[in-house]
Amino acid sequence: MKILHIDDNETFTEVMSSLLELHDHICEVSNDGKEALQMTLTNNYDAIILDLDMPEFTGYDYINELEKIGIISSQNIIVLTGLLPSEEDVQGMVKKGVKVCIEKPISIEKLNAILASFLIKPSTN
Repeated sequence: MKILHIDDNETFTEVMSSLLELHDHICEVSNDGKEALQMTLTNNYDAIILDLDMPEFTGYDYINELEKIGIISSQNIIVLTGLLPSEEDVQGMVKKGVKVCIEKPISIEKLNAILASFLIKPSTN
């Protein structure tokens, strides 16, 4: 899978991208929300791993911009953040189109299971 990982913590994105690449994923990284938005608009990703708490242009800003542009529902966004917001905020993100909200840390096995779920196509019966 081709994955975009968005997090302002450069060490975390380096480690995570290395782990994902060891599991046969292609991982692009952005440590800046605005840059990530441009990357999303010019590339196709199978999944996007997004931190919420970033300076200047937060994960919330990123989600809101994708919603405003009208492409959020076509993205497989996994919010992976240090501290999950309230259940109400999580449900609000899910209503907008975020697929999964989880708290750090996460095992690579659990993350791979979530990523694999995006590959399963619903039956058309």
